[in-house]
Amino acid sequence: MVFDQRGRSELRDVAKRPGNQACSVRQKWAADTMREIEADLLRPVRFYTATDIVGAGCAAPAQPGIYAWYFNTIPGNIDVSGCHVHHGRTLLYVGISPSKPPTNGKPPSSSTVRRRLQTHFGGNASGSTLRLTLGCLLADELGIQLRRVGSGGRYTFTNPGERRLDDWMAANAFVVWHVCEQPWKVEEEVLASGLPLPLNISGNPCAAHSEYLLPVRRSARLGADQLPVISDNGGPRRVPAKSAVESLRVEPIRAAKPADQSSTEMSDAHQRLRSFLTSEMRMSHIYQPVMLKCLLSAGGSADRTAIARAILEHDPSQVEYYEQIVQNMVGRVLTAKRDLVRRDGRAYYLIGREQLSDSEKRDLISICEDQIDRYLEARGKAIWEHRRRQGRLISGSVRYEVLKRARFRCELCGTPADEKALEVDHIIPRNHGGSDDIINLQALCYTCNAAKRDRDDTDLRGNSKIYDERETGCLFCEVGERNMIAENRLAFVRRDGFPVTELHTLVIPKRHVSSYFNLSQPELNAIHQLLAEEKMQLAAADRTIVGFNIGMNDGAVAGQTIMHCHVHLIPRRAGDVAEPRGGVRHVIPGKGNYESKS
Repeated sequence: MVFDQRGRSELRDVAKRPGNQACSVRQKWAADTMREIEADLLRPVRFYTATDIVGAGCAAPAQPGIYAWYFNTIPGNIDVSGCHVHHGRTLLYVGISPSKPPTNGKPPSSSTVRRRLQTHFGGNASGSTLRLTLGCLLADELGIQLRRVGSGGRYTFTNPGERRLDDWMAANAFVVWHVCEQPWKVEEEVLASGLPLPLNISGNPCAAHSEYLLPVRRSARLGADQLPVISDNGGPRRVPAKSAVESLRVEPIRAAKPADQSSTEMSDAHQRLRSFLTSEMRMSHIYQPVMLKCLLSAGGSADRTAIARAILEHDPSQVEYYEQIVQNMVGRVLTAKRDLVRRDGRAYYLIGREQLSDSEKRDLISICEDQIDRYLEARGKAIWEHRRRQGRLISGSVRYEVLKRARFRCELCGTPADEKALEVDHIIPRNHGGSDDIINLQALCYTCNAAKRDRDDTDLRGNSKIYDERETGCLFCEVGERNMIAENRLAFVRRDGFPVTELHTLVIPKRHVSSYFNLSQPELNAIHQLLAEEKMQLAAADRTIVGFNIGMNDGAVAGQTIMHCHVHLIPRRAGDVAEPRGGVRHVIPGKGNYESKS
């Protein structure tokens, strides 16, 4: 599953938002195959661009499947409220290849994901409904117009216009996919889920989207019908996707001095920044030259997300994490400490940016790149180790339960999720035998998680073995499975042999441990998980239960008779005692109803 910072399933969450259709097939998305599809489409590890699809070495599979289109820039004035966003890019459209087999006896399509994506990225509006919609929405911005071409039966933006659309898509459109044998079935479930897809028309349950797009396309066609047919498509067709993408990058120019100014004519801002980059900067990471390069490349100002993305180019990880780096680390160094940058809300501005000539900016960018290269050459990939997550990802449903259990706060420092991004951490690391079970997971803010990894050098290699400890002759160590009501990896549930009330229940760690205070954090998690689940089961099974006593006896003087820790869950009903006031205080006779003695 994909989660926002409060850990909610994105697919289910957006489907419940006001204005979105309820998902009638939500339960199907819990199946393993649908979770894989959801992961590929909603939280992809990589986005693919025109450069990856058009031309030789196409990355898209020559197989059937479903694909999803994300965009950096929202085309036109479409409503994107509630849309799914991943790494700053917005999901607007899904499609399939091949289409659903016809029922009129015609042979099914043999198209594949590869062929369809190449048409979307490098074809024309006549063969791509996505290009047709995008071109109509962007007509004024790109200066293009839908026209009838060839014999007059096809509508395109003519070859010059399609080239402009190529450039826009190369810069702003990204695609991901999932291979499957019957993609039309998956598409139906995606559309029925209520996930907002404003560029989808056919099968989209949200009428507002089609009601906006259809008139836009109809108007473009009507306009084309009033104009002469262009027989030659407007000239030669080419696919400049690669050059369009590469043109977005700043071309490094290695120059010792600006070409249009002598060293004596350097602006104060250039001299100051150059001096900082070449002699004053102390680097513990590549963040400072990356941020300065981003600001210089953007004309002197950029918001936090743009700077985070610049850092992300060197470490493909979460943009949100680097926004915090920008705000709390490098941003503070370059603003408050060095006074090279000014901050205004989310945006940062180079001080003296208006003084810098283009050649001065190129010179400083070149120095930034040199500093980044030197640092990476010296330190290598080790500088990103703190962001690695030991292999496979935690599933979305488990992550959500961990965050919900922690009340969306860091379990170490208490910071809420709306202040710092929370990460799901293994209490016992995977490489020390820890499992992905929810009882071995905790919610930590990224600061505490990084500190834990950096400072905790305890040898945990034997920790997993302690959970196998049992004691011969112990009633709870030798309990049979038939006496267990429920269990997880580290604890189990059984009924009390001498119940205080009906359905009096015990939650017991599987490991032989006498004291509650000697339980490990995973064991505490396991016990608390079963307590919560059993409470719900009991309340549902017996409507007369209106309260509970939860507790344990720790030590002989506290009444413990079986020296294997166990937690009592005692259902309470109205009238089961004459005076319930005081609850567990009645373990000491005469101390329960303290108010009557005041």
